[in-house]
Amino acid sequence: MRALVAGVALSALLALAPRAARASPPPRFAIVRTGQAFFEAGPIDRLSLTDVGGAPDYRGAYRCDVLSLFGAYLFRTDCTPVIVFHDGGGQFHFDDGPAAQTRVGSQYALSDAPLDFWPAHGRWLFLGVFVLALVWTAISAHLRGGGPPPHRP
Repeated sequence: MRALVAGVALSALLALAPRAARASPPPRFAIVRTGQAFFEAGPIDRLSLTDVGGAPDYRGAYRCDVLSLFGAYLFRTDCTPVIVFHDGGGQFHFDDGPAAQTRVGSQYALSDAPLDFWPAHGRWLFLGVFVLALVWTAISAHLRGGGPPPHRP
């Protein structure tokens, strides 16, 4: 049980650690979060933006449906290439039109949108803590004599 509590505490601490800047403002801390998130892949050439306005701060990104636990992405599905930008007033906007999808999709793959360590690999740490808790529980029960009865031929 101590291992489980320590694992959950460590997971919460890592989820609250500072993160690199993202295309969209970071969401408020939540234990479980679903919805859409933007994953910035890189800059878009200004000359290619005549069909979407040509502002200097356009970035290629992917908009994905996510399910996260303590900030670690368990699932990232239905990703669509988009162009993201901030206007002069600091407002966040995105363009998911066909021209933007073609431009970003041809220039960047989803793998070009890097994730920090915890969002990318936190699910494996959760799985490891869960498996260790199960093994610990089974071993503890067996040592106390509460394990399965011995097999008799």
